[in-house]
Amino acid sequence: PMDQQTARKSLKIWTDATLLLYVGGMDEYHDLDPVIEALPAIRQPPVELHVVGDGEYRARCEEKAARVGLSARFYGHVDHSLVPRYISAADLCIAPYRTSACHNGILPFSTLKIPEYMACGRAVASVPSGPIERLIEDGVSGFLFPKQVSAWTAFLKTLPSREKLGQMGAAAAQGLDSVSWEKTA
Repeated sequence: PMDQQTARKSLKIWTDATLLLYVGGMDEYHDLDPVIEALPAIRQPPVELHVVGDGEYRARCEEKAARVGLSARFYGHVDHSLVPRYISAADLCIAPYRTSACHNGILPFSTLKIPEYMACGRAVASVPSGPIERLIEDGVSGFLFPKQVSAWTAFLKTLPSREKLGQMGAAAAQGLDSVSWEKTA
């Protein structure tokens, strides 16, 4: 974990808005569409979406954000050594898995992005599926809800304060005690 203001300053992120961050591939298993569609309806508190990563769906996501009038920042690929800085700049990290791309609609693999978010002391929003349900304690270390525009809109309308998200991030970091490569294997 890094100090949030130091991380934002080093990345030249000059905002006091609640910063949602996605880090990862932009492909059929990760679906940013619902959050992109929901965010323009939220005026207070101010919320920004920042995306670190690349992939075949990046152009589509950028076009959709522009079309709905969302001010989002797409950084593309960044060196992995900088990823903890981006995560530390965030208030809430998202893991928007598209479970419909998985057999039986259940995420079958062990996600690395969620433990990385949590290790940096950030709360996580994701879908209640597969191993994610063991990683995130809903309402304590993050949030679990369906990957739908209506669910994202309802969530964003009741988004906790940045201070509360910080407290949840501290709980997320403590929740990693039971996560290891040995247990995953």
